Amino acid sequence: MLHWLRDAIVRSLAQRWLSNSPSSWRSLTSPDSPAAVSAAGPDPDRVLLIGGGISVGWGMKTHSDALGGHLTRSISKATGRGVSMDVMTDDILTGTAALPSDVTRVLRAVDAVIITPGDVDAVLLLPTVIYRRRLEHVLDQVTEAAPANVRVFVVAIAPLSTVMSLPRVLRPLASRLGAALDQKARRVCLHRDNAVFVPFSPTGIAGREGSGRTYEAWAGLIAPCVSQHLNSCSGRPIR
Repeated sequence: MLHWLRDAIVRSLAQRWLSNSPSSWRSLTSPDSPAAVSAAGPDPDRVLLIGGGISVGWGMKTHSDALGGHLTRSISKATGRGVSMDVMTDDILTGTAALPSDVTRVLRAVDAVIITPGDVDAVLLLPTVIYRRRLEHVLDQVTEAAPANVRVFVVAIAPLSTVMSLPRVLRPLASRLGAALDQKARRVCLHRDNAVFVPFSPTGIAGREGSGRTYEAWAGLIAPCVSQHLNSCSGRPIR
């Protein structure tokens, strides 16, 4: 009972902070979604970037300048092929975790899916058993809708204190929970042939304003894993 009351109070504080704090990203501009970004090159890989949080592109006007654009260019540079990326920002781990119909349509023709966890209110104090259940449901839907040899990359939840300025009362709770949720995601991916867990530990707080350099650095942490797996199956008919 005491744990439930504590979590309810802290969750209420977190929601209020997200809505009203000048440090929250919620009041920043963000690119329109869905959107598409591309990098020229032969035999382009088609990638879907979906999720909330770091995929949204807070502080940027276009996805070309946000995580999607920097990932597209980084992956293309590593593989030597073109990349066509659909960016569909959606907090997919809330509610029923059902993928929208426009996402399932895109999934039918992709080579890789990159999933980022939802915004801070989707992970803060979310019980690990619920997080795992929702993530499993999302991966089941991707597997059902996408081509047989698709690769699904689940990006770890960054330590929240390294990507945004949280209130002091929330920092230890968010840190412990983020680590616990990442452990669940890692285990889920280990038991699926098509899923890959991508560690993500940026250093240096991004700050409320964000910048292209921030997203470029984040893409540099994610792209090598994605590129390696795309290259390892590039000779297979996955399209």
